[in-house]
Amino acid sequence: MVSKSRREDACIQYDLHEDIVNHTFIFHEEWSDQIGLNQHNQQSYILNFVEKSVELSDGITIYKTDQIA
Repeated sequence: MVSKSRREDACIQYDLHEDIVNHTFIFHEEWSDQIGLNQHNQQSYILNFVEKSVELSDGITIYKTDQIA
């Protein structure tokens, strides 16, 4: 999923991190624009991930942020 996302035209950054204390996985993503992010979110591999994550976890939390420094 990471390698496919990184190949998308609008992808600026797409990294996977793990909180080793809580065993939480974190995707840090940066997209050139909202249109690119919307297209990303409609890719079959993303839709499959979201579907599987419901079965394998307590859910997905998404934080949309703006860089301030």
